[in-house]
Amino acid sequence: AVRRPAVREVRGRGLVHGVEMCDPASGGAAPDLAAKVSLRAFELGAIVFPVGPAGNVLELTPPLTLSVGDADRALEILDHALDDVDRGVVTDDKIASFHGW
Repeated sequence: AVRRPAVREVRGRGLVHGVEMCDPASGGAAPDLAAKVSLRAFELGAIVFPVGPAGNVLELTPPLTLSVGDADRALEILDHALDDVDRGVVTDDKIASFHGW
């Protein structure tokens, strides 16, 4: 498994999971980071919602008809989105209208 400094915790039950995003430097909640990953995942073909009181948890709620191939593809997209956000592909300006969506 790849460890990512911005992922504090992954938790869930059944098909519903959350990926808690944090600022690697401070350890605090990172809602902007969650919004960037969510937007980039959407652009790549997956719907991942930023939720929670601080807006820093990525909610993964697939359909009940999820196949193993669909799950693999969704994780590839999420991984790609995290990489792109790390590389600065998604700017603060780009999430201005998306943040809180």
